[in-house]
Amino acid sequence: MIRLHLLGFTPDLKGLVFSGRRGGRTGTYWVPVDDEFWKSLQQLEGTRAERAVAEPKPKGRRRKLTADELTLVEVRELLAGRRGSPAAAEQPPAAPEPESEPEPEKAPKQESRLSLREVQSLLREGRSVKDVADLAGVDEAWVERFTGPVMHEVRGVVAMTRAAYQQRARLGPSGLPVGDAVVRNLQDRKATQQTLEGIDEGWDARRTRTGLWRVRLRFTHRGKRRAAEWDFSKETREVHPRNDLARELGWWPSPETRAAKAVRSSSESEDEGGTPTRKRPSRKAKPAARKRKPAAARKAAPRKGAKRRSGR
Repeated sequence: MIRLHLLGFTPDLKGLVFSGRRGGRTGTYWVPVDDEFWKSLQQLEGTRAERAVAEPKPKGRRRKLTADELTLVEVRELLAGRRGSPAAAEQPPAAPEPESEPEPEKAPKQESRLSLREVQSLLREGRSVKDVADLAGVDEAWVERFTGPVMHEVRGVVAMTRAAYQQRARLGPSGLPVGDAVVRNLQDRKATQQTLEGIDEGWDARRTRTGLWRVRLRFTHRGKRRAAEWDFSKETREVHPRNDLARELGWWPSPETRAAKAVRSSSESEDEGGTPTRKRPSRKAKPAARKRKPAAARKAAPRKGAKRRSGR
């Protein structure tokens, strides 16, 4: 069985958020608080009280009962009719309970200048806990109680983005989802095993004011820190690359695309190997330009119409 540790509650106040490890700040589980939940808590409380009364008393020393247990004993005696009986009177009085230690003073309640919805909206936009605490006028610990549901939503957006299929102009949809396409393309680029193993930790997302989620993948390749970015819509489940690296890594050719490419490449190789191809019709040759006579010959030759004009 897995032991869970309580972090806080969901934004809609309908569930509790738990972490799988002690001291964790990221919520990994949540439990709805409904009628069945409250009924189970009441049954648990009643079973604990009955078990405390039914426990055998240790020999030689009388067990000290708490205030809740004493109340249950009195109720049981009243129902059994033993209250005030001689047998009950002969019993030695119970030892006085030691004075309880004063409860430590509780921290004063902090009044936030921001509503819970505003706090979580800022956290979704990628603002740090310190920045949100400064804006709200509260301690960072007060804000950290509400980071669990936000981180749970961020991981969900990243998972949906990695499962979406990216489109590419003139090539159609990818043959693999974004997450698998990134790994295949990095393998083709001879990425190191360390880079491939750290891919899962490099994903992150934040919500923009337009309603879209900005999903980013950071990794190291060939000694340089790189980042690929996509825009993702939770309503349509569509993903669009924002930079060239995301466009290249998030798309992988489908079997149909690879087959069409192989056919084109084979036809081109056959043309280069001597297969007769259809010739284009040749254009008609322009008539040769007529040679002009020398200037002296042009002056000596009589012009047409000169004799006719002289006869007139």
